[in-house]
Amino acid sequence: MADLTYVSKTFSLYRSWFRNVTFVVVSDNIKWCKQNVKDHDVVFSPFTNAFDDFALLTSCDHVIVTSGTFGWWGAWLSSGKTVYFSGYPRPNSKLGGHMNTTDYYPGSWIGFP
Repeated sequence: MADLTYVSKTFSLYRSWFRNVTFVVVSDNIKWCKQNVKDHDVVFSPFTNAFDDFALLTSCDHVIVTSGTFGWWGAWLSSGKTVYFSGYPRPNSKLGGHMNTTDYYPGSWIGFP
């Protein structure tokens, strides 16, 4: 799983690319995110259901993907730059052994770290 270091470093990366960035956090555990993902330019989804969160995610200019298909589809449907956690799936894991990441992640997306 992507950790807070990944989140912090990708935030810094986006800040170096764009001015006046606002990070909109969408999660199935928004309480944990509010306790752990803190910065002056971070806001959290006000919604309480996945449908609204997904609509919000797809309307974002750019997307940071931690892992999983929810964020992947949000990034696929958005129009901007996408950075994904290159440690997912973990090499030599059960999922990693059955998955070709070059098929899963579009070539225009940026694997990080």
